[in-house]
Amino acid sequence: MNKGHLNKKAGRLAGMLVIASSALSACGTAQGTGDGIRTDFLLVAIVMLLVLAGGLAWLIRSGRFKKWSSSGLNLNKWRSQEKKLRAQKEKVEQEQVELIQVLGEQAWKARVSHPDYVDHFNVMVGLADHRKRLADESAVLGGELKKANDTRAKITAEYSKQTSDLESLHKDAAKRIEKSQSQQAKLAKDLEKINAERETLRAKIETQQHKLAEVMASDVDDKDARTASIQKEIKASELSLAEATARMTEIDSEISRLELEQQPFGDKLTRLTNQVATVEGDQAQALAPLDQRIAELEQRISAKKVEIETLDEQLRPMIDSLGPMVAASRPKSEDLSATYGKLDAVKAKLGEITQEIHLIVARISTCDQNEVRNFYLMLAGIALLVVLSVVFFVLAFG
Repeated sequence: MNKGHLNKKAGRLAGMLVIASSALSACGTAQGTGDGIRTDFLLVAIVMLLVLAGGLAWLIRSGRFKKWSSSGLNLNKWRSQEKKLRAQKEKVEQEQVELIQVLGEQAWKARVSHPDYVDHFNVMVGLADHRKRLADESAVLGGELKKANDTRAKITAEYSKQTSDLESLHKDAAKRIEKSQSQQAKLAKDLEKINAERETLRAKIETQQHKLAEVMASDVDDKDARTASIQKEIKASELSLAEATARMTEIDSEISRLELEQQPFGDKLTRLTNQVATVEGDQAQALAPLDQRIAELEQRISAKKVEIETLDEQLRPMIDSLGPMVAASRPKSEDLSATYGKLDAVKAKLGEITQEIHLIVARISTCDQNEVRNFYLMLAGIALLVVLSVVFFVLAFG
């Protein structure tokens, strides 16, 4: 289709749009707005759809739609493939790095050396030998520390038994004293109570004696009978007073006995308390040199541990850097052959992915950027016309 023919088609389309616009305007003038439809918005929406349809028809007939779409879609597809391939490449490269690291660790573990990295390897061997000496020395110190701790535990157990036995005796003596003092306190209360009874009886006897004297000095008819009755009451009160006095004497005697009984237990408690203090002092003296020895051993072991950790920090990066050297030199070793095979397979896979990426990049570079830009502009125009048409249709019938 030549350019003149396309211009003729475009002129016809414009003419059709003008005719449709005039017709809709006339229709809108005749009908007005009585039916609730905004004909001006409806007209704009129809015009936009006609423009969209005409534009798409022109693009399709001219072949531009197919050409631009092909360029845009192919570019998107190739870029997606490139992104996927680069992600795969990154994963394979990480796998390669890990295999090289494993290769270095295996070579170090099997002590596989090679002239290409012998100096590096000898430095590592020197560090490893130094680490082994420190570990052996630390193990010896650990054995001495265990013996010292065992001795300390044995001494502590022996003194703990002595202390426990003394504390048990102390507890028994304390219970005996507590029991005796409890009995003594109860007797003291009884004594106080009986003494109060005695004072009451004395007062009662004194009252009865006054009453007897009054009766004997009086001239009442039953004087003899009343005198005999009062004398009988006085005798009963005096008997009760004597009994109370006797009970007080017994209680005093029992209290004295309990006090004598408590004396040796009190002395025993004092003696046992002193003995416990002596045992604890002896224990402290016995443990002092051991505790000092244990502290020294722990300090030396801690220092060895710090040295070993420092050597490990020096060895770790050297082991990591050994991997690439072994991968480049490929020393013969049964311990490394399996990893060599895995590494070769990963390298081959990495080469294939890299080649595919180069091919995709070449395809992307041959893509016409103007056609891609036109494709996105075309999509944006179509989307804009569709959205505006919908909006005006909604406004027309809303």
